[in-house]
Amino acid sequence: MRFAKLQKRVGGHGPVLGALALAVIMGACGVGGLDEVNVPPLIGPSETGLSLDMKASPDTISADGVSQSVVRIQVRDQNGRPAPGRQLEVRLVQGDGFLVAGSIVVGPLQTGVSLVSDGSGVAQVVYTAGFRAGLLVVIVVKPYSFDATYSPEQQQRDVLIYQQ
Repeated sequence: MRFAKLQKRVGGHGPVLGALALAVIMGACGVGGLDEVNVPPLIGPSETGLSLDMKASPDTISADGVSQSVVRIQVRDQNGRPAPGRQLEVRLVQGDGFLVAGSIVVGPLQTGVSLVSDGSGVAQVVYTAGFRAGLLVVIVVKPYSFDATYSPEQQQRDVLIYQQ
């Protein structure tokens, strides 16, 4: 249809139809128009695979050979939920005491112990103090598996205990 015929058909209703068309377009583009961007809130896990959260309780112990600290390891999956049945490698990197597994043991490793997280995604190890005062004890944990959630970029996590 030619422009001249379109003008005759619309007649005096042109401004009304133009306003209606503009309203439809604005409704389709959102209230604010094309220049506004709706950014979703920052929620969700920040990890891509497994997340390890570690806490030592207490984090200061006496260098008497019998004091103990329980290291609790919370394992979470890529969605931030507890991850049961995940194998972990736990090592005593620095310290003159020793580690005792406080949860399901898979087996000893040459430099540590391999544990599995329980039904609520928790694994525990107990550090028994040595006799050197003023020592900063370092315990390192990292995932020990090559399943679908394993990532070579997964960094080990550590927890510190001061032995006074």
